[in-house]
Amino acid sequence: MAKLKPGVLVKVIAGQFRGLTDNIHHLEPKKEKIYLAKATRKIYNKSPDIKKKSQLKDILVPLHISNVTAVRKEKQLKTKKEK
Repeated sequence: MAKLKPGVLVKVIAGQFRGLTDNIHHLEPKKEKIYLAKATRKIYNKSPDIKKKSQLKDILVPLHISNVTAVRKEKQLKTKKEK
């Protein structure tokens, strides 16, 4: 099994983002959580200042490491060019 580290391609096998394939953005080994760039949810960022407008903001959703599996990249077969 491949070790999980930032940049490794993984596929989500359980949960809300099932079927999503993406590279690991960052991880927290002690909490056993990983973050993927495509696994986000929107929150409404309310501004306490009246002059600033409130807006929607994307935040990364943590996923437990047991819900993902490492994906092997298919090796391309090199063929000899015939003259």
